[in-house]
Amino acid sequence: MTYKEIIEKYKDLFIILTEKAGSESGIQEYKNIDTILKKPENLEMVEELIEKEPDFKIVVSSFIVALLIEIYGPEKLEEWDEDRSSSHITEFYQLYLKKATIKFCEKYGLERFGDPEMAFRLVITAKRIIKK
Repeated sequence: MTYKEIIEKYKDLFIILTEKAGSESGIQEYKNIDTILKKPENLEMVEELIEKEPDFKIVVSSFIVALLIEIYGPEKLEEWDEDRSSSHITEFYQLYLKKATIKFCEKYGLERFGDPEMAFRLVITAKRIIKK
């Protein structure tokens, strides 16, 4: 199985688990994860993951970050430090993904993990016109 196929299969699993979490929690963004992951920036993210073939923890964390950006907005996430971002990734993983992700990793021969141990720092850049 190729890395691309593994990512696509995990994306499908992530969607199922997140939509289920949305049904249980009532959080609308969880229910809309399929639409969120189809946004151009997230499709581009998946293509970069396929191209670079990073450690699988990064794939899982990237999907969670896409969801967090949708829930909180990039401006709010830009204020977060690494501890806060790490705790949000870990919490979502522990609550909704851990058991199924471990089984997935075992099935496809990937290193299993109990915690993604990932953090991020979001930096927003914009093109600005400077008038002299």
